[in-house]
Amino acid sequence: MTFDGLTGAAASIPENLAIENKVYHALDALNTGLVTWKYSNVFVTTNTLGIQRGINVVPNSTVNVGPGTFNEDVDVNKNGIHLLGSGIDVTYLRGTYAGNNNGSAACLFLNANDILVQDMTVTRDYGADLTAWYACTKNQGITFGNSKTGNTLNRVRVADQRNAVYVNNAQDYTITNSIIENNRTGFPDGQ
Repeated sequence: MTFDGLTGAAASIPENLAIENKVYHALDALNTGLVTWKYSNVFVTTNTLGIQRGINVVPNSTVNVGPGTFNEDVDVNKNGIHLLGSGIDVTYLRGTYAGNNNGSAACLFLNANDILVQDMTVTRDYGADLTAWYACTKNQGITFGNSKTGNTLNRVRVADQRNAVYVNNAQDYTITNSIIENNRTGFPDGQ
């Protein structure tokens, strides 16, 4: 399969994100099949159903996330997922205020093993109202799930959360080249 003369393997990430916007499939609508053009990769843009949908429709694969703001909470619940943004200054995962993220208060819940999250900002825009900020029960930026192992954050910014990164008895985790700023608590270690 080619798009404008390119195969998925030959196309760059930005070119593959542009291809995604031309394909109507499982990332765009429920009850449709998944079309892939680069082995073990899916591409999420602001025109798709979001990051969680990308994780839901792939096996242990790479979820490439394009530039933009994605207003959702994400539960990475499959081993071996690589969640790759387009850069901390262009890909924003902005958590919600309501709902339940599989029992977690996190914007991004690392609920499986061997997950890589890279090149994005994880935030929750509480605005200027401190009363609402303190009252919100969705108070974690990123949670490393209980007894999960081998998870990595690389080049991730966590900002504007009550608690930036919460490690819930997780083992063998790595955080490198990341920025934790403008949070009430940066790194409450629950071990």
